[in-house]
Amino acid sequence: MLASGKPSMINIQFSRITGTKKTSTISLPVTRAKLTALLNELFGSADYRLTVKGMEITLDNEENFNKNVGLIENNTMIYVLQRMKGGSKMVDIDTQRAAILNELPDELDKVPTDGKQRECPICMVDDVCYNSCCVKMCKQCFIRTFIQCEYKFKCSICGKILDYQKFFVTSSFIM
Repeated sequence: MLASGKPSMINIQFSRITGTKKTSTISLPVTRAKLTALLNELFGSADYRLTVKGMEITLDNEENFNKNVGLIENNTMIYVLQRMKGGSKMVDIDTQRAAILNELPDELDKVPTDGKQRECPICMVDDVCYNSCCVKMCKQCFIRTFIQCEYKFKCSICGKILDYQKFFVTSSFIM
């Protein structure tokens, strides 16, 4: 703890598309040098693309790094994406979507439910269901609907697009 009452270290989580998750700490302020050293320690290289809350944090560009480093807070999830040699500087949307789908089942396990098994009105399977505006649905139907609605949290009955913050629990998942 610093004299100001603010922490001197924060926890950060890393997730790779392969499903590998690693947690570590980093001292404040977060710098390119510290983050590069941490990536080398955890993954054997710092030649990755990093996304936090839907924004890319580049280690090879000081201006971009400084612009987005503020997104790294305590318990932030950093998605670690393999850098493609010769590729563009843009984050591939398919890779980002795959990372979201990789995290979605774990995130749904954190969403509060009443814990009661009921018949899902979509697939007719008895399972714990999530309240999705006008309809309750099981985990598998929720994931399918989420994908079909272009990764938007959209009610399958009334069509209303719902706010992620009112459903998902983990702030790092809400991009």
